[in-house]
Amino acid sequence: MLKPMAYYNFVISRRKDHMKKNLRIVSAAAALLAVAPIAATAMPVNADTTATATTTNTPTVNLSGAGSVSESKDTVNVTPSFTLTGAIGANGVVTTPATLQGTLEASLNGTTVSANVVDAAKRVNLTSQSGITPIYYNDGKQIINHLGDWNSKYNDVYVKAGNEYKMTLSGVGFSFGSANAYKKVTFNLPTNVTMSSDHGSLVGDGNTVTLDQFGNARELTFVVEHIKAYDATNNNNVSFYNTNSGMTETKGSYMTLAENGKLNVKTLLDNLTKQYRPVQIQDGKFNNVNLTTTVDDVKAELEEAGIKVDAAGDFEAPDTFTVTLNAKSDVNGKTASLPVVVTVPNGKSTVEPSVSKTVMHAAYYYDKNGKRVGTDVVPTYSSVNLVSDSSASNGLKTYTINGKSYYKIANEDKYIAAGNVTGTSRTLKHNAYVYKTSKKRANKVTLKKGSSVTTYGSAVKLANGKLYYRIGKTQYVKVANF
Repeated sequence: MLKPMAYYNFVISRRKDHMKKNLRIVSAAAALLAVAPIAATAMPVNADTTATATTTNTPTVNLSGAGSVSESKDTVNVTPSFTLTGAIGANGVVTTPATLQGTLEASLNGTTVSANVVDAAKRVNLTSQSGITPIYYNDGKQIINHLGDWNSKYNDVYVKAGNEYKMTLSGVGFSFGSANAYKKVTFNLPTNVTMSSDHGSLVGDGNTVTLDQFGNARELTFVVEHIKAYDATNNNNVSFYNTNSGMTETKGSYMTLAENGKLNVKTLLDNLTKQYRPVQIQDGKFNNVNLTTTVDDVKAELEEAGIKVDAAGDFEAPDTFTVTLNAKSDVNGKTASLPVVVTVPNGKSTVEPSVSKTVMHAAYYYDKNGKRVGTDVVPTYSSVNLVSDSSASNGLKTYTINGKSYYKIANEDKYIAAGNVTGTSRTLKHNAYVYKTSKKRANKVTLKKGSSVTTYGSAVKLANGKLYYRIGKTQYVKVANF
């Protein structure tokens, strides 16, 4: 099976006589695409992971858009993500060239691939969205046009901060692996993106494409519109202004009451944005910044927290939860996030019923996916509050994660292995003594062959170098007896 990869030729509004450049196939990766006129660099990563582009100073422009088609198992979700900064000129000279960075990412059935350009395009044509003169770049260094210098009368031929531009990505190909061979897929595009075939015959109605025997979609063209050029000279950050307190904040709080036990996502978001306004200082005053958080974003965050939202956007209100507001500046692309803790006095209590239990074997913390959380360890014989279940014989609610049993720390997103608390029943193959240390017996009891003994956690090595199972406080039985 071919590993996922992506490749494309990068051309911005090319002209057939002058603007064609073939770029090599590149592996799936986090991408850093820089053109016009700075050469692109590649930062390869594990091809089996989802990769996104990042930049040091200017956040990536996420052009995912809205109005996408319904997702299905045969839907390819396309996300172009680019940052364009305008050229900076002074005294008739371009002091800082324009740059374009970003990726073209596609996902199908859990497989995500993104294009990574190894070499910058030698010749690039960038057209203003308003139809102004095209801008040419050559060899990643020199601007080619009929003027040849920076001139205020004709400076529209340069990438200008604040202007919008359109680019064309041609020769795009995605490989989703032979498991998707010959599958007919539908490309789910943002509203500012259109798609066609380089040969005019591979893309069917509704942006459908039939993958080849290797699961490849080949020779596609994507046109991305309304890419605004950011102002590289503006370094002002985005913040959230609390209209109640008259101050900017990094953490928010909001209180509301549930109606018939429920809240509505849209109403909640509207109220939050009335209290918290994203702003950016410009010309000595706060200017409004676009809020990028949508109703769907809030719904997804709630459902990630285990709060179910119905088709009408209503949900049963817990007494406390968090909604994150995000914003992005149109001026310089700066972003900001504000987590808002929402309290609902008449909401459903989120305090989990719990019972104190003794941890019989040192235990690691895990998340809901069974992955280790940090390096902290719950010490042996310490007490922890675990989520209780009165119907269970041991009084604890058991969570099965990846086929293994865990108990949850009450009111925290942490889990510990069940065997470290309630133990595992094992059958003795030999008569066995119970030891206090490697040399001293804990008592005069002899455990009989065939009897069941509860052991806690994994085996431990005592001073004599032999392995023992803990069966109680300072009580051990040799592993060899099981």
